[in-house]
This record gives sequence, C-alpha cells and structure tokens, in this order.
Amino acid sequence: MRSRYWELYVLAGLFLSPVICALYVHTHLEQFKLRTIQHGTLISQPISIEPLLVKTNKWQILYVNVDHQPILTNLHKALGADQERVRLQIVSNNVASYIGQQNAEIMIVNPMGLVIMHYDADANISGILKDMKRLLKYSHA
Repeated sequence: MRSRYWELYVLAGLFLSPVICALYVHTHLEQFKLRTIQHGTLISQPISIEPLLVKTNKWQILYVNVDHQPILTNLHKALGADQERVRLQIVSNNVASYIGQQNAEIMIVNPMGLVIMHYDADANISGILKDMKRLLKYSHA
C-alpha cells in the first residue's frame, strides 16, 4: 500500500532539515573551528565602564600606554569622514584592571559605555582600523 502523503513528507523534510542542522551546529559548536574576522579580542559579555568615563554618545578608543598616542592619532585621521563619530582618550591602568584584562592596552567602547573589544600592546594598527571601520559601518550611533 502506497502512502498518499509522500509529497507532504518530502516538503516537511525540506523545511525541517535546516532547522535540525542549525540546532546540531549550535549544540556542538566547540567541534567546529569557526574563523572570526575581528582582529582584537571580542568581549562576549560587554563590560560597563560608564562611571569611569566622560559621558559621550560617540565610539571611544581608549589607550593605556601614552606611547601609542601618535599611532592612534594617525588611526583617528585614517577614519576619514567617520572620525567625528570616534573619540580618543588616554586612561589609567585602573580601567584595564577594571575589565579584568591586565594586558589590554587599547579598548573600544561603544556609545553606551560598554567595552566590547580590546587589543594587546603588540596589536596591528591596521587591524584596529579595519575593526573600527566595520563597527562604524554597521552602527547607527
């Protein structure tokens, strides 16, 4: 006896197979070696440092080491038309220890006052520029 609902089973299989595959990938994520495109360390749970900073509705690049100032000034100029949306600020080591990253020399803070990404002292400046351009492209702040 042949089922009359074979088309319905095929159609249901076509619609459910992506959901089942996505659930499998989500539950076994550590088995897959997924590459990311950011150059810094993305913080999975952004940390609010709003009380430590001057309130502004701009993206902020914070740097701990004053030696990076000329390089980051050039980075700020390289942002071009978006440079008015970004503010550079020198901070003390207390901010790096506040977010729990002693080796964080450069940090990116979103307009809400959350540290979302940080970089080590030996970070590539062109990588920071690419990350900032990508953040500014997709942000409406």
